[in-house]
Amino acid sequence: MSKNALVVSILALVVAVGAIILPFVIPGEDGSAAVDLSSVERRLDALESTPAGQLKVGYVNITDVARDAFYPLADDERALATSLSDQRGQLQGSLQRGEISETEYISRSHEIRAQLLRAQVSTLSATLAEMLRADDLMSASDRVTALQMQEAISQYGTLIDQLLSMVLLGTTAAEVVETNMDAAEAQFQSVDNLVTQLVGSIIGTQARAFAIENEYDLVLVEESSLIYGDPAATEDVSDSLVERIGTIFE
Repeated sequence: MSKNALVVSILALVVAVGAIILPFVIPGEDGSAAVDLSSVERRLDALESTPAGQLKVGYVNITDVARDAFYPLADDERALATSLSDQRGQLQGSLQRGEISETEYISRSHEIRAQLLRAQVSTLSATLAEMLRADDLMSASDRVTALQMQEAISQYGTLIDQLLSMVLLGTTAAEVVETNMDAAEAQFQSVDNLVTQLVGSIIGTQARAFAIENEYDLVLVEESSLIYGDPAATEDVSDSLVERIGTIFE
């Protein structure tokens, strides 16, 4: 595969992965994924007639739940990625202190960056694999999305392996390697964001189930819909949700 073809392949793959998530983000014209506004209105009407003191209200911090419930699924892969990121920073320090030449820095930097991308892709792959092995974790539509993303990320990993081989061979001009590297890193962020969206959807599914089982009237998202909650009237259910999801993964 030529160098330019590698960049095009990476871009095309991310466009394809993005198409996977669009039906989840943007409701289809048939309304199958649209919010049932009449149902929401009925619930709001019922809440308005309920004395405030009788409402059972909880809130969840999506970021905390994602970190505590999903990060451990790929601990080893994440640790390797962290180590490579640290090495990249140390290499920059060596250059600034004049301990290595600019040429040596560029060569070693490209190698570390490619290895870091490989470790990050492995982190996503391991996370998705564990999610797909768990029963009752996600909705049917999220499972379909996860399977499609798993396949797309596997193809993306193949492209990263080709990029790493290009770097290790050392026969490609540094400028060409840099172009490919920049494109791969930018597109990884897009892929990572799609996985983050999927995790958020799964947390939402589990939060709804938790709320129904424990008879909550409302469960809010702390990051986007909770400005203030009186501790006497609201409850942080994030830890309970982490425990619930952890049980599913067992």
